[in-house]
Amino acid sequence: MRHKDVKVKDIADRLGISQSTVSKALHNASDISDYRRRQILDTAVEMGYVVRSSQKEKNRKLAVLLREISYENENDPGFELVRGFQQAALRDVWGMETLNITPEDETKERYDSYLISHGYLGGFMVGFTEKDPWYRELMDAVTPAVLLDSYLVRNNVCEVCTDTGEAVRDAMDYLVGLGHRRIAFWNGPIDLHISQTREDAFLQSVLGLNLNAGECPIIHSDIRDADPDYLGQLITSILHSGTTAIFCHNDETALYLLDAFSEKGIKVPGDISIMGFDDIFEAKNSHPPLTTMRQDRNLLGQAAFFALTSLISGIRLNRSTVRAELMVRGTTGPV
Repeated sequence: MRHKDVKVKDIADRLGISQSTVSKALHNASDISDYRRRQILDTAVEMGYVVRSSQKEKNRKLAVLLREISYENENDPGFELVRGFQQAALRDVWGMETLNITPEDETKERYDSYLISHGYLGGFMVGFTEKDPWYRELMDAVTPAVLLDSYLVRNNVCEVCTDTGEAVRDAMDYLVGLGHRRIAFWNGPIDLHISQTREDAFLQSVLGLNLNAGECPIIHSDIRDADPDYLGQLITSILHSGTTAIFCHNDETALYLLDAFSEKGIKVPGDISIMGFDDIFEAKNSHPPLTTMRQDRNLLGQAAFFALTSLISGIRLNRSTVRAELMVRGTTGPV
């Protein structure tokens, strides 16, 4: 959890520099190197320092809009996204606020009127889907928006995401390198943009690696909503199909399968390999630790800031991508 009431002295003590140097960086003084300024500002955000808004910041204010996404603690899914956005905003002297948006908020006021009435020049929207009112209103909105893992064909809307095609190819190359030829892909709800994108990338990889598509099934099931008996039938079907590895669309699904196989006495990775996507906090603490494709959420937050300010400046971006990183741990092994 981030510390409260952080002072200039606290930042100076952490970095072993003078308080005057920290103050110069926080007030955008010209007689300080770009490297030192960035180091101080990033540390300030990391420690939870709240800089007093200048007039310039008050006139240039952005909103991070979270839809049922927690961000207060460093293990929360939104923590690094918000921190990355904060770090980039502080470096460029922009004001920003992080807001939890409820379904009631969306019914009371439209996206445009809410942001305009509160003085926000744009919003970074996290956790919104095609079913949500504010998402649908982006088709006619005039206020720029950046969406996480969701694409919309509008001049003032940009998607920020991990390079899914490259990430899935890297994951499949790794599994095939271990000797796996029968690889199942456990996807989420197909009506979500990110699910469609990852499934397309999986199919492209199957073709590119000369795998038999009939031996690489795709499962569509959200473990949070599916009936447990139905999930049990799916798992049994996968085991009987001769599948040797399961690549999951997120870590949550992979960890669920890891527990399910453990209950059935199925050894991971001895009997079957499991791989996730995201690298959430629980991934490295599972038993065994989960092999996954890591999304750098801090960089995604920074990319969202740069994309949003570009849209505000009239630069028409449609997508900004960040590279994933393969995290090899204990749930994958040779056939």
